[in-house]
Amino acid sequence: MGASTDKASGRVNSIMGALRFAYRRHYLRKEIRSMGSFKSALTREQRAKAKAYWGKYTKHYSPLWHELIAARTGNFDVHYIPADVMFTDIEGYLNDWASAHGLDNKNNYTMYFPEVRHPKTAFKKMHGLFHDADFNIISKERAIQNCIEMGDVIFKLAIESGKGLGISFWRSTDGEAALRQLVDGLCDDVNAQEFVKQHPALASINPVSVNIIRVITLASSDGIRRIASYLQLGRDGTRQSQIATGGVAVSIKSDGTLYKYAVDTDYFRTTEHPNGLVYEGFEVPGYHKVVDTAIALHKKIGNFRIISWDFAVGENGEPIFIEMNLKNGGIMFHQISSGPLFGDRTDELLDEVLGKK
Repeated sequence: MGASTDKASGRVNSIMGALRFAYRRHYLRKEIRSMGSFKSALTREQRAKAKAYWGKYTKHYSPLWHELIAARTGNFDVHYIPADVMFTDIEGYLNDWASAHGLDNKNNYTMYFPEVRHPKTAFKKMHGLFHDADFNIISKERAIQNCIEMGDVIFKLAIESGKGLGISFWRSTDGEAALRQLVDGLCDDVNAQEFVKQHPALASINPVSVNIIRVITLASSDGIRRIASYLQLGRDGTRQSQIATGGVAVSIKSDGTLYKYAVDTDYFRTTEHPNGLVYEGFEVPGYHKVVDTAIALHKKIGNFRIISWDFAVGENGEPIFIEMNLKNGGIMFHQISSGPLFGDRTDELLDEVLGKK
């Protein structure tokens, strides 16, 4: 009876997983189709080559992503990773999605990673209760006073946030009444932090946003390595650097300098920031320390083999931990800026994850 129950439970889980993947594929493809049709961007030969390559690995291949990349860049390579395959089969194999929701809680980052610098905490609101930086329960009034004493505060949803959503700001010039109204409207799980003072070279690009380095690390049998990284920059005076809120992303080379192109939310490329910065060759301050830190922290999260890490760089060039993304970390910005996500190890990764059909 126990074995029979286990088999039935396994079948149900398998069906539910397949349904989740099907819904995710539908959502991601709908997103791409909303931008228009890019079918003409691929030749018949390119389309056949991509289909033959991906047909070894999945029956769900769609050319949408190869079409989009070709339309935006003029480049074709079968090794570009379609986002719907990445955020279903690949991440589903590499990462323990079942524990991602509970583990990726911004209020717990200081506990997980005490060895790295974090933005100073005004308060942590956890399941409806206010806490200080050391997790002691405090009153709402004390939480408000902490914000007043800090001066400029950023409020983030602690759980299930992304693409810059669930973020709000308060500056001392906004006044105490505005702060109290903001705090009264917060949901049950929020992290309130200082607005980071970043490195002057990054602040000069867009001073009102904290400009973020994203590093994607991958754990394999030969260790943990960086597979991609890009700099997220705010534009036009926006307070956030996330692409979804008006920012751009430009990939970073292994030597810490930028590639030629930045990419916006619609995957268009530009070579120059509105403030006049030419991206190509710009040296990202603190980059190598950020990469080393991301690799060191990944060692503590063993049930997630691919993680996207976000760091600011402080005034002194030291990494400041912002957040980790245990699922659905963006990949298209990097690929359009600088090439296939897994580079010359794509075949190796796909052979392990999906196997040859």
